[in-house]
Formats: sequence, C-alpha cells, structure tokens
Amino acid sequence: MNFTITIAREYGSGGRFIAAMVAKKLGIAFYDKSLILEESSNIGINPIDMEVFDEEQSAFYLPAMNNSPVLDLEFSQKSYMASLKTIQMIAATKSSVIVGRCADYILADDPDSLLRVFIYAPMESKIKRGIKYYGLSKAYAVAKQEIEKNDHRRKKYYNFITDGEWGNPKQYDLMINSDIGIDAAVEAIVAAAEKKFNIKK
Repeated sequence: MNFTITIAREYGSGGRFIAAMVAKKLGIAFYDKSLILEESSNIGINPIDMEVFDEEQSAFYLPAMNNSPVLDLEFSQKSYMASLKTIQMIAATKSSVIVGRCADYILADDPDSLLRVFIYAPMESKIKRGIKYYGLSKAYAVAKQEIEKNDHRRKKYYNFITDGEWGNPKQYDLMINSDIGIDAAVEAIVAAAEKKFNIKK
C-alpha cells in the first residue's frame, strides 16, 4: 500500500529539512516545491501554471483598479488544479513525503493512507534558523517581519484553497515543535508512520 506523509510548516521551523530526513529514513520519495514542479512537467502539466499563484508568492493577491486586494480566481484555480493533479498522481504511484502545497487537503479522501504533520517553532528559534540558513537579516525586527510575512502568505493560501485553517491542530495528525530537536522530530514522525502504516523495520 502506498502512503503519503504531508508536512506543513512555519517558515524557519526547519520543516523542509525534517521532511527530507523522514523520507530518507523511510526510504521513500521526497517532494518539495521544486520537485513537484519537475514532476508536473513529467506528466504533461505546465509548471508555469502551478507557479502563477503559490503559497509563498505575494502575487497570490493582485491589486485591482481601486487598489483593494482581489483574488484572480481564474489563475488561482488553474494553479491549484495543476498542483492537485500532480500530487494525486504522486500519491497513486508511490509512497512519499510531500511538503506544503495543501497536500494534506488534496489527499484527505484517503485518510488511511495519509499522515498529516505540522511543524512549528518559537519565533526566537525561527529567527536564528532563518539567519543561519535562509540569509535573513541579522536585525531582529527585520527577520521577524520576514518570517511573519511568509507565514501569513502560507496561511492565506491554505485557508483560501481549503475549507480548513492552516496551523489548527484539528487539521493534523501530529503537531511538532522543532525545538525538541531535528532528530527527535524526525524520529517522532517516523514512529507515527511506522505505527499507522504498519511498516516493518
């Protein structure tokens, strides 16, 4: 049986790195934004369609003539459908760990084959990680603002696309504070997957 672990994460929480380590530990495929885009082209979907609106792109909302934020429904729907088709194809053909892109919502119709994880961390930790790994400004206020902006985009994208609420514990099977340590976070997810999907060591 194929299974999917979806990883939603706060910016700077280390969620993508944790997801990659989980996939490696379980010996299954790993997909982040760039790899999903690559996979979409392999099945005949134009990656540009998927990038028009993205969970990390401020262009998700376009300015109207009156300067009020309005959503371009045609383009956002096209983008979402491209993601949906690609993620459904991945889930149907292989076990994998998928980062972001509302994968938990897209695959919700098959809960027995799905483990939904949300990674978060205190702001102080996210700032330290952001400065060290993501090139954020060393000025606390500037780094904090950038993190909050990215999380706001992800939340707005998820809440618009789905009927759920990004970061709400009720939306996930496992909520992990990455301050417990990257290795500990990986082990917790692997243990949950092994239990749920009856994976033999």
